[in-house]
Amino acid sequence: MWLLMHGRLLTAERLKKRKVQVDETCCFCNQALETREHIFAKCSYGRNMWCRLMKWLQVQPIISSWSEWQNWIIQKTKGRSQMARTLKMVFAEYTHTSWIERNARIFEKKATAWDVLARRVALRQVHLAIRPTVR
Repeated sequence: MWLLMHGRLLTAERLKKRKVQVDETCCFCNQALETREHIFAKCSYGRNMWCRLMKWLQVQPIISSWSEWQNWIIQKTKGRSQMARTLKMVFAEYTHTSWIERNARIFEKKATAWDVLARRVALRQVHLAIRPTVR
């Protein structure tokens, strides 16, 4: 999560700056340079998955740029309310799942539809919510 929020994920854009030869195209849409902003705020794959998750939570997110999205997440996850905790978990799971999917597409040539991944993220959240807590 720290790498994502501080712009340190090794996206194609960042790898190119380090002189690493990589395909710079987004592996999800094949239409744009792979950047943090593109993967998590602009790409239709990521936007569709995020919007589906937010629809299930009955939340209307603002996703027009990475900085607006990041600010929205930071503001909505402050505090200890159930919604803040849920959004933190969903955001972490969404970004982790997206990055794992990105790596599977690049290194293993395996692809999963965004709606399947959104369902997995939601089901993990349900599982965490009903799991008994240890005291």
